[in-house]
Amino acid sequence: MKTSSIALIIAALAIGALAIPNKIRAAGDEAWKEANLDRRAAGDEAWKEANLGKRGAGDEAWKEANLGRRSAGDEAWKEANLGKRGAGDEAWKEANLGKRGAGDEAWKEANLGRRSAGDEAWKEANLGRRGAGDEAWKEANLD
Repeated sequence: MKTSSIALIIAALAIGALAIPNKIRAAGDEAWKEANLDRRAAGDEAWKEANLGKRGAGDEAWKEANLGRRSAGDEAWKEANLGKRGAGDEAWKEANLGKRGAGDEAWKEANLGRRSAGDEAWKEANLGRRGAGDEAWKEANLD
């Protein structure tokens, strides 16, 4: 009998201890949040503005102020920060990757050897006189 009454007393104390925090929140979860997560009575938006910067004009204004003067749009921002690319990406590539105005082929020819006659002529000039074909070249070099 004594064991069961001790168990009942312990259970009653445990329930009472659990009930105390719930009494603090009696006015509802919203009041509890306002008291514990800062004064958010005006809504989450006001809370964000106060804690994430003055964003009253919207996220765009916040981005412009914090990521650079982008009011003219992302393109203007890229041009100002990634090089003078006003004429487009192609002009930027030509200025930064070599004089490639005539296209990639002209650039390759100028930088990888005189290949204007095609890859075959380049191979012949650089890998041995193979004009008569691979067989003649092999005979002359592997004999």
